[in-house]
Amino acid sequence: MPTKLIFNPTANLGRASSLLPEILSAVKDMPDVEMNVTLSHGHAVEMASKAAEEGFERVIAMGGDGTTHEIVNGLMTIAEPLRPELGIVPLGSGNDFSFAGGLKGERSDLLDFALHGKSRSVDIGVIHDNLGRHEYWVNSLGIGLDALINIYSRQMRVVKGFWIYLLAALRTILFNYTSFRFSARMDDAEWKDSLTMLVIANGKREGGAFMIAPSGRLDDNKLDFSAASNMSRLQMIRTLMAYIKGTQNNLPYIHAGSFTSLDLTADCPLILHADGEILAGLDSQVTHVQIESVPAAIRLVSRV
Repeated sequence: MPTKLIFNPTANLGRASSLLPEILSAVKDMPDVEMNVTLSHGHAVEMASKAAEEGFERVIAMGGDGTTHEIVNGLMTIAEPLRPELGIVPLGSGNDFSFAGGLKGERSDLLDFALHGKSRSVDIGVIHDNLGRHEYWVNSLGIGLDALINIYSRQMRVVKGFWIYLLAALRTILFNYTSFRFSARMDDAEWKDSLTMLVIANGKREGGAFMIAPSGRLDDNKLDFSAASNMSRLQMIRTLMAYIKGTQNNLPYIHAGSFTSLDLTADCPLILHADGEILAGLDSQVTHVQIESVPAAIRLVSRV
């Protein structure tokens, strides 16, 4: 099968770059495989969108969730009958979407599976905002505290993996604890609340360990959500530990459920991330978002 590999050397805070010689050696004698290396933010979107035009039937993301996010946004510019399949070799710090697809193990095994494994249809999400933008996402979308944690995780360059997000979360709770009020329509129901955090999940977890939707599935045509009402900093630290265990729904100030469509308007600018990519940062002008499930949008090379 003609396959394009898209390698992101900046994944895992740049640590993935050291793996490039190993990957090049592994695929150098494969005539149907072409490898490209991203040069800048957004480059993977362009590469993936050209894949079908160039005759590739499978595109493999070699990086973290952000790399997969870009590639999927490129693939979604291609008409469904011509859209290449998606494989993943997880090289990032969290690798949460690949976790939802059962993709874990040794790199050589994961590369072989990405090249030769079978694919299945999975859902993704899409967000539209009041600035006229729309973006597809694959694993999780965070509003409020969750997005702030993501912003500060980029400053954690000494530690690796899960510890990046844990330390960023503790910093955010201690110094940037905020909340937002909103009104929304979730499918056919009205919802008004004040929240510290709203996380919407297509996969099961984010940040390498935080189980946002422990029973979440990639093929149920729905998005799961976890909402945290206003609470003290001490309660937030306790809640952080509960998310790691996947027991947060036992807490009285955590609300969870699922939907196919959410239309939300806030009383202040929203800080947003999608798959770890910052959609609206500290200078946000986003106050209105529409978030929807896109059923069976991508064929993912998956073990579950």
